[in-house]
Amino acid sequence: MDDLSRFCCQNSLCADYGTRNAGNLTVCMHYGKSTHLRLLYCRTCRARFV
Repeated sequence: MDDLSRFCCQNSLCADYGTRNAGNLTVCMHYGKSTHLRLLYCRTCRARFV
């Protein structure tokens, strides 16, 4: 399980924008040469970001 407690939604139009540990973020994909980078998905606004 990925620890996402220190991350927050980066979409300024999202209701959870800037709120850490809100439970709205999930990892939708791992990528990169060794797949250690994560693409995050916000369940509130449906935005994806790194």
